[in-house]
Amino acid sequence: MVRVERHDIKNIQNFIKLGFESELSDLPSKPESALATWKMARGVQIDLERLAVLGSLVPAPTEVRRAIRIASDCIACLFSCGAGQPSVLIDGKPVAFDSVSDNSILNASEWIDAFYLGCIARRTENLDALCKIPLQMIRQSTTVDLDFRYSFVETLQAMHLKWPNPETGELLLSALEQTDPDQYILRAPDWVLSLDVEQLGLLGRFLSGDTVAFESALIKAVHSHKQFWSKKEDRRKDSTGFLSFPLTAIASLAYDNGFRFDLDSEYVPMWLVTGESAR
Repeated sequence: MVRVERHDIKNIQNFIKLGFESELSDLPSKPESALATWKMARGVQIDLERLAVLGSLVPAPTEVRRAIRIASDCIACLFSCGAGQPSVLIDGKPVAFDSVSDNSILNASEWIDAFYLGCIARRTENLDALCKIPLQMIRQSTTVDLDFRYSFVETLQAMHLKWPNPETGELLLSALEQTDPDQYILRAPDWVLSLDVEQLGLLGRFLSGDTVAFESALIKAVHSHKQFWSKKEDRRKDSTGFLSFPLTAIASLAYDNGFRFDLDSEYVPMWLVTGESAR
């Protein structure tokens, strides 16, 4: 068993506890409010992702799993409505809106995050809906992403819809090539090289079917995540780094396909990876 400790966050433990309790008190009303407007759905998604992160520190598995499921519903619904497709249900209920007037949120990075949430939540219907979203619509977002993220979207869509397929590996290789700082201008290169590249490499190990190599790549990616989020004082206090949705999602995907690995880390909670109560 390989243990990767979370970086030191002791000085803000009280903030975490109070933040979680505040978000948790609003949880019962969140699903219903998300049905009203796309802005409300977006707000609920953001709030519940924060609840999930803070709840992973408590830890509060039941509440975290529910928060991730509803957050997954919300963002998948926004994409389906934005594409003019039948809207995804939020917590099993239809929404009152059928469009999204701000396409800035319907970008490649947000789509990838939505895919990750769907993997962790085991929301196959959400993943199906996301993979029907035309890449052209995502490219038309007013939020312009780096080239490799569009290739990454294509990779994940191909993987979900057609895997196993040689095309999936080719798309992944293209995405990796586009993270080369010598060939492409990268905004926030530290983020891309420390986090995105590790995710792409881990996904490649999954697609290869090599469980031993996957475990090594997962441990390496978790160490890289820790190194990135502990490098600076402001990062150490940023709740975004407390739980890795991307690595947890890819590990969940691998676990559901028979991969097994010995990792103990709060960044990638095994109670989320196994998804036992999410089925």
